[in-house]
Amino acid sequence: MSNRSQAKKFVSALNRIAEQTYNNLFDYQQLRQIAKELQIQVSDFEGFVNSLNDQGYLLKKGPKVYQLQTM
Repeated sequence: MSNRSQAKKFVSALNRIAEQTYNNLFDYQQLRQIAKELQIQVSDFEGFVNSLNDQGYLLKKGPKVYQLQTM
């Protein structure tokens, strides 16, 4: 699966979780766990999260805390 389609799958899962929990803040460990559950395979997970930050899907709010922007 391409990085682009994995990112789409990941962000849509984050949207679903944020809607269910009424919380759009995720810590790095939660993001890693969600990716694992979705079987998202990326060689550099931190780089993957940083690219989502650069693209405006996630906003870094503090050390290892990200806010979902697409909710």
